[in-house]
Amino acid sequence: MASGKSATARALADNLNFKFVDIDEQIALLAKKSINKIFEEDGEEHFRLLESQVLTSLINLDSIVVAAGGGTPCFHHNMELIQQNFVSVFLHTKRELLIHRLSMNQQQRPLLKDVSSIDSFIDALHSSRLPYYRLANFQLDIENESTEEIVSAIISLIS
Repeated sequence: MASGKSATARALADNLNFKFVDIDEQIALLAKKSINKIFEEDGEEHFRLLESQVLTSLINLDSIVVAAGGGTPCFHHNMELIQQNFVSVFLHTKRELLIHRLSMNQQQRPLLKDVSSIDSFIDALHSSRLPYYRLANFQLDIENESTEEIVSAIISLIS
């Protein structure tokens, strides 16, 4: 969440001349409603089922870069699917940067709408998700690098 996955994945896809796929965008298309509406009307569990469906639908596609949501690897054996079918990169973003980014658009994020302390929420979320993230093929520490610098580092890692 807020690590820059979508922007980085889009730039990486452009750089590699691959197709860019954002799982959240695909979920919204499948459900014919926004991610926020899915959370409001159907709940997180329904969202996670759709997320898994979309991820599974991408397995046989070639030359794609996928922007997965922050929770994608943590539900429904998704990390197993990712490990078996994709090259994965964990963008490990500094806590302070995440808190800054999330505090700027808290109300646009379904998991944060009713959160009173972003700091505590991020700490708890990070602790629960980190074991999944650590299973990624590659890990990249992010501080204040530009998207171009991050893409360059990813290309160096995966080459």
